[in-house]
Amino acid sequence: MQKLGRFILAILAVWMVVCSVQADQYWDSSPTAGFQPGDGYWSTAASDTNWNNGAGNGGQSTWVNDGGSAPFFPMNGGTSRVTISSSCITGNYLRVTGANYTIVQTNGGQLNCLYTGGNVFQIEASNNTWIVAGGSSSVTSILKTVRGGGSIYVGSLSALSSNDVLTVDGGGVTNSAMVSNMGPGATYIGYIAGSLACGVNVVNGGYWYGGDINVGYPGATNHYLNVDNGTVQMIGSLNIWGTAGRGVVKNGSRLNTGGGGSLQVGFNGSSSNCSLTVDGGVVSTLGSQGTHLFGYSSTLTITNGGLVTNGAGGGIVSVIGDTGSTNCTLIVAGGSSTQSVWYLAGSTLTIGSTASSVGNVLRIDGAGSPGSAGVKNTGASQNCGRFSKTTSGERVFL
Repeated sequence: MQKLGRFILAILAVWMVVCSVQADQYWDSSPTAGFQPGDGYWSTAASDTNWNNGAGNGGQSTWVNDGGSAPFFPMNGGTSRVTISSSCITGNYLRVTGANYTIVQTNGGQLNCLYTGGNVFQIEASNNTWIVAGGSSSVTSILKTVRGGGSIYVGSLSALSSNDVLTVDGGGVTNSAMVSNMGPGATYIGYIAGSLACGVNVVNGGYWYGGDINVGYPGATNHYLNVDNGTVQMIGSLNIWGTAGRGVVKNGSRLNTGGGGSLQVGFNGSSSNCSLTVDGGVVSTLGSQGTHLFGYSSTLTITNGGLVTNGAGGGIVSVIGDTGSTNCTLIVAGGSSTQSVWYLAGSTLTIGSTASSVGNVLRIDGAGSPGSAGVKNTGASQNCGRFSKTTSGERVFL
């Protein structure tokens, strides 16, 4: 009976943790009344009393690492540098609702967000920077959404945001800094009209795993995804839209879409001047969709030995100038010692999908270097209104 009683108590203890009521905690670096900006460590150490329960009365405490607590960063005045160093932090959902925060995970610092609803991680307001920093071969810094189904927002979905940035920097050590958006969940960069210049960087050996990545939104401007010597593995699509939304995959980087995903530059007809540049990197659409250029003056450029590949299989269509889009251009640019290639894997190529899709161009430019630019292995081609080989050195294998 005594053993049974201890067993029941143990089960109740686990149940209380799992079913813990979500409590908001607010970054507050000073005992002065009201929430105060300032620097500090985010850990469970007794000395790191940088949190307030929301009363704003100066009653500081350490972080409650129970998985039910939701961290908020609320201040708009001043600056704050928050550091997670070698600690494993567990929370519910996260909101950076104030401005001028720099939050750094380093030395194997981990943040696990357990929320199963829609918006598990959200950087809002303006001028906020989140850095997942690697550089060690023995530990990995990780930002992780654990239970799946949640979304990451860099820039608010409900208020104007500008210059909010999430960076995954491996410090030259592959996979020593990671974002893992389980489920997989989607990521939204600048996902509201009027927002400006929010971005995600995956650089120097950094690694990203998740679902769809949406760069920009109709009426949003200059949002970006920058992959520089990093890896992005997606179960979904890369969608670049809005005004001047852009993506860069360079210096040996890889970006893979899968699970029926596609590559869409200028995601709908209201987008303009969106771009994707594959500069010595590799972009693979591994799902059942192809490559699509929409909107006005959208551009996909493959250069310096870059490679864009479509998934193989019947029914896949790649379109330059989809559904009434105009002045879209896909450029395969050569001139270097390595070949830049758009590999269609037998899929159909369409240039201008409707009568109103005008001014759309596929340009293959070898820049005088034989074999340095190519389009390979297309299936059926249709509606090819403008197809140009501009200088010597280009190759087309249909």
